[in-house]
Amino acid sequence: MFADNTDYDAFIIFNQHDQKWVEEILLPILEKESKYKCCVHYRDFVVGKDFVTNMADSVHNSRKVIAVVSKTFFSSQWCNFELQQAIYKHIKKGDDGIIVIKIDSVSTDKFPKAIQTKSFIDYSNKIERPFFKTRLLRVLESSRKDKYISQTNV
Repeated sequence: MFADNTDYDAFIIFNQHDQKWVEEILLPILEKESKYKCCVHYRDFVVGKDFVTNMADSVHNSRKVIAVVSKTFFSSQWCNFELQQAIYKHIKKGDDGIIVIKIDSVSTDKFPKAIQTKSFIDYSNKIERPFFKTRLLRVLESSRKDKYISQTNV
């Protein structure tokens, strides 16, 4: 557990149809290269615990939530539930704890109203894609620094 009472740097929300992208692109950058501790449902949910409770706990026990948004994302009731939990937590805290990564041509009109005006990473855009890793790591690193600063100022 981190000093801020979270277990993970990030909880990753994605539709099962996007699992290959998460495993081949996202997780190697976060966990292997950058040593972030990520929560992924199929690997980290507690066996025997109610699925909804696992989802809510994962959002609560992670500093950031990364939503891997695609055309199939919003067709999943579980993805929608997890994203709503994240929106509630981070609006209540008043922070920017939700990182949206758009991986295909899904319309931003499908995004919940609470995040439609927030900046996101558009991996599907060939102009933005080269900056994907830098932008993602910058926002995760800034939350690590914020956590460190708040711990040292106690």
